[in-house]
Amino acid sequence: MGRTHAKNSEIFVDEFDFSGLVNAIDIAIENPVAEVTAFSDTDATFVDGKPSFSITLNGLYSTDYDAEMFADLTSSNRLLTVSPGDSATAGGVAYFGQGDITSRPITSNIGEAILLNTTWNGNKPLTRGKILYRGIATASVAGTGYHLGAVASTEQLIAFQHVMSATAGTTLITIIESDSTSAFGIASTAVTFTTVSTSDIAERKATAGAMTDTWYRTHMEITGASASYDILVVAGIAPLGSS
Repeated sequence: MGRTHAKNSEIFVDEFDFSGLVNAIDIAIENPVAEVTAFSDTDATFVDGKPSFSITLNGLYSTDYDAEMFADLTSSNRLLTVSPGDSATAGGVAYFGQGDITSRPITSNIGEAILLNTTWNGNKPLTRGKILYRGIATASVAGTGYHLGAVASTEQLIAFQHVMSATAGTTLITIIESDSTSAFGIASTAVTFTTVSTSDIAERKATAGAMTDTWYRTHMEITGASASYDILVVAGIAPLGSS
C-alpha cells in the first residue's frame, strides 16, 4: 500500500502561504456524542454533538508574518487550508475551514531558536475537498474539471479562494462552474467570488444544494495589462450550516 510523506504539505492562512515556515501541522477533529438512552430503548442511543476541529502549526518565526499572527489574536473566522503532501497541486486533497487563534504565536525562550507555535480552533466541521486551482494566473482561462459529486438538498458546496498577491491596475473574477460531465458542454455557475483588484485577499463562499452536477472547475476572468495573481482555490461538499 502506498504512503504519502508530509514533506510537501502546504498551509495557507487567509492571504498568506505559511508553507515555507512550518515544519509540523497537526489537525484534530472532534465530533462529540451524548447518550440519550431511555428506559424503553432496546439499545443504547446517542445523538451527535457540535463538531469542531483544531489546526496547530509549528515552525520558525518570521517578521514577514508578524502582523498577521498578532492580528489573529483579535480576529475571528480566519480561512485555513491544508494540502497534505500534494504541494497544493490542482486535483489534490485539501482540508479547509474557519478558525480563531487560541494560543500565543511565539513560544521560545530567550537564547533558543525563535519558533512559531500557534493553534486555530474551528467551531464547525472541517471540510475535505479538492484543489481546483493553484498557481499564477495572468490571463482569463477555464481550468481543469474535477469530480466532487452531487450536492444533496441537505448539503452545500463550500469554496475558499486565497489570493496571495495581485497586480495593481488589473482585476480578477473567479467563478466555479459545474456540469454533469467533464466536457463542460453546458456549464453552470456554482460560485462567484468577489472581484479582486489591488488587494491580497481570502474569501469563503457557500452554495446550498440540491445540485445534480458532479464536475467542477474554475473559470477566471482577468482584465488589465501585465496581470499576475497568485491563487489557491479549493472546494468541497459539507452539511448545510457547516464550515
